[in-house]
Amino acid sequence: MTDRFGQGVRVPDPPRAIPRWFFLRRMRAMFFCGVVFTGLGLGLGGVLTVALVLLSGGVWPGTDLALDRHHEVSTATLLAKEVVWHVHVNSKHPWKLRFRFTSGSGREVEAVGFTYDSSFANKEPGETLDVEFDPAEPGVARPVGGSVTVVHLWVYVLILGLLGPELLIGVTLLIVVWRRARAEGVLLAYGSGAEAEVTRVERLSHIRFSRQNPYDVYYQFTDHHGRRVAGCDRTYHYAWAEELKAGDRVGVVYNPHVSAANVLWLHGGASEGQPDAEQEHANRMPT
Repeated sequence: MTDRFGQGVRVPDPPRAIPRWFFLRRMRAMFFCGVVFTGLGLGLGGVLTVALVLLSGGVWPGTDLALDRHHEVSTATLLAKEVVWHVHVNSKHPWKLRFRFTSGSGREVEAVGFTYDSSFANKEPGETLDVEFDPAEPGVARPVGGSVTVVHLWVYVLILGLLGPELLIGVTLLIVVWRRARAEGVLLAYGSGAEAEVTRVERLSHIRFSRQNPYDVYYQFTDHHGRRVAGCDRTYHYAWAEELKAGDRVGVVYNPHVSAANVLWLHGGASEGQPDAEQEHANRMPT
């Protein structure tokens, strides 16, 4: 190898110690896109879901579905009502109703439910209304035609529809990174080492990370069978790659059974198991 790129420093014999975060040298953007998309899907989706559940008094949206399947009907007395001004659907605000009724077991129960029925604007406390309740838990009740929760299930489905794809994309990217990193880690630890000649270095302007672009390094090497093999690997070690030019020599590791499976040997701080200055930028968003 040349002086600038480690002349006299050979690829260590296997098994080799591979730093835990070595894959950031070539899969950095994919990894952090996966983290960002997964975080948005889980974090934002979770926050919105919890906020909506709290808005509904801690009642989960599936409660109304369960009540649809199994309920009893009773006549209740209206105790109080109020308009929920911070919620509206089709320019209509729901009514929050507090009512009292007698369950099938003869127990007197107070409960709260919601309805968009505009006729309740004319009802006063003391008047009656028909309610549906869960016979196993009578406190779970609603006006007939109304709901136990102020936020309908379709709102949660909408959130899932908007954020679900981001979560799916994020998890998929992380799985791809994990699979590739596992395979490359095994190759780096146990593959055959060789010296390769750089044929060209290409800056990838369509990928930006930490306001810089990664590089694809193209090279050729001779395997243990004497065959000439061409290879290419990506790197986010910007300063290292910027100085490379055709004719420079670098270390590579390849599968002795399938020489076409090859990667650059670790370089920069990654070769020492320590994060270099460029890896410290890894927490910045890719664009």
